[in-house]
Amino acid sequence: MVLVIAGIYQAVTGTWAILAPESFFETLGAFGVRNDHYLFDFGSFAIPVGLALLAAVAWQSWRVPALAIATGHWVLHTVSHLVDTNHHQGQTLGWLEGIGLLVTAALLALALWFAAAEESGPRTS
Repeated sequence: MVLVIAGIYQAVTGTWAILAPESFFETLGAFGVRNDHYLFDFGSFAIPVGLALLAAVAWQSWRVPALAIATGHWVLHTVSHLVDTNHHQGQTLGWLEGIGLLVTAALLALALWFAAAEESGPRTS
């Protein structure tokens, strides 16, 4: 379930940033001056991560690598939001975003741990 939810979220937000940068910026990213190049960069990173997570639902061999990359991304994204909580709609929302990202990063890390344990579990000949 974590793979599906995180995968869809990543793919959708990445697509949103590329196809409607003004809307994305005004809704989620109004930090400083809008830069469409950076918004496209975000989308170009988020979409493949989301698609890899969704592919990992079908292809078990993709689970550990996709979850490792996604977990790393979410941990770094979480650090960014916890260091800079000055959200354009108020610091309370900034903290809530940071906490939401932290919970998601923890869920991804837990899913990674279970996937790695399953992958390295007892093997039969």
